[in-house]
Amino acid sequence: VYFKTGIPTKTTDVNIIVISKDSPAEEAGIEVGDRIVAVVSQKTTEVKDINEFIKGVDESLGKEIILQIERHKEIKDFKKIAIVCSVQHMHQLPITEKILKENDKEVFIPPKKGFAFYSGQVLGCEYNGLKLIKDKFDAILVIGNDFHALGAALAIPKPVILIDPFNKEVYSMEKKREKIIRQRIIAINKVRDARKVGIILGNKPGQHFGSFNYIKNELEKDDKEVVLIVMDEINDDKLVNLYDIQAFIETACPRISIEDYARFSKPVVNYREALVVINDLTFEQLFEQGIV
Repeated sequence: VYFKTGIPTKTTDVNIIVISKDSPAEEAGIEVGDRIVAVVSQKTTEVKDINEFIKGVDESLGKEIILQIERHKEIKDFKKIAIVCSVQHMHQLPITEKILKENDKEVFIPPKKGFAFYSGQVLGCEYNGLKLIKDKFDAILVIGNDFHALGAALAIPKPVILIDPFNKEVYSMEKKREKIIRQRIIAINKVRDARKVGIILGNKPGQHFGSFNYIKNELEKDDKEVVLIVMDEINDDKLVNLYDIQAFIETACPRISIEDYARFSKPVVNYREALVVINDLTFEQLFEQGIV
C-alpha cells in the first residue's frame, strides 16, 4: 500500500523513508533505508525512478507482488561509530551520541581541526578531524545532507551513513562513492595524457590547497607545457575559452572538480588527484588517504 502527493519529481532512486505501523510493508519486513530496485509480479519492472515503481504496482493491483530491495549495512550493524554533523545540526550531536551509547555502541566524536569551529563539525572540504581518529571506528554517521556525507565518504574509506533530518532520509553513501571514484579515475587519466595543462590558483581567502610550484615543476619534468591561471570563480564558460589547454588542475576548493565533473568540457582534477598524475601517489593510496 502506498500513496503519493505533491508535485512529481524525477529521481534515480526509490528509497523507503517511513514505514507505517501495522502496514503490509512492516509485515513484509521492509525497513527504512531500503532501496526498491524492481517490482516482480507477472513480469519484472526494473525501478529506476518513482514513476516506474508506481507503474509496476498499478499493473499488479489485486495480485501478490515481490519487491526486490537493496539493503546496505545499517547503523545497528556496527559497534564503533564516529558521529559528525554540519553546523546547523550541532545540537543533535549529543542526543545522537546518547542514543547510540544506550544501544551499546562505542561513539567517537572527532576533534575540531582546520576550518571546523566545533568538535564533530564537518565542512565541505574539512574532514581532518575524522582522519585523526580513523583507526578507532568502523563506520561514520553523518547528520546533515548529501553534500557533507559524500565528502566524508570521499575522505575516509569506511562505510558512511547519512541521516538527513530535513528530508527525513537515512541511507548509505557507498553507491555514490563508487560512482565518484569511477569518474575521478577517468579524469586523472585524461590529465596524465594531456600535453598542455593549466594550473588554476583560486584567489578566494582560505581556498589554497597544496604547492602549485611543486606540481608545475613535476609536470614540466614530464615534458608537459604548464600555464598558471588565477580565477575567482571556476566554471566551464571560462575554461572552454582557454582552447589550447587540454586539462586543468585546480588548487582551490578540492570539491569543485568533483561536484562539477559533468559540467566541465575538459578534465579537471584537484591537488591531491594531481599527486597521482605526477606519480607521487597511486590510485590505491589516493582513495585510502582520501580524495578530499
